[in-house]
Amino acid sequence: GSRGMFSKLSGGVFSSKEEVKKEHADTLLAFCARTRRLAPLLSLAHTVASVSDLADLYFREFHLELSKAAEFPISTSLPWILASHAVRLDRWDSKARARLIDHCLIPLEVYEDAAARSLGPFQRRHLFLEVEAEALVHLDQIVESIALRLFAGYRHDAA
Repeated sequence: GSRGMFSKLSGGVFSSKEEVKKEHADTLLAFCARTRRLAPLLSLAHTVASVSDLADLYFREFHLELSKAAEFPISTSLPWILASHAVRLDRWDSKARARLIDHCLIPLEVYEDAAARSLGPFQRRHLFLEVEAEALVHLDQIVESIALRLFAGYRHDAA
């Protein structure tokens, strides 16, 4: 098994005797087992960037292939679903709704990561323009929803 790489090496400058004693080999193998998950920490910036990249939540060509559709309606877009949920909470108290409305623009990070990937690794300007267009529509609709909610709230308070 893997112990063989530490125990005997034949040919070359090494003789056929044990180069690493069994107790040292066991210690070395235990150390390797404990530290194998440390590799991502050595490139922490790359690891954090890869696990926080939300672009995969935007790219949905697989769904377009399955549904044989030409486009993806914004109402089924994950950023839109999350943001509209934050805006349309009638059943929650006003404090909980206010906290969620504060965060309703966070799903726009999906568009930011998708745009960065479309210009970076993909190098596709047309894809970037598609992401930008959807993000602008999304932002317009969220701002309109928030404005309507605020207007309705103030109208109710004034009555």
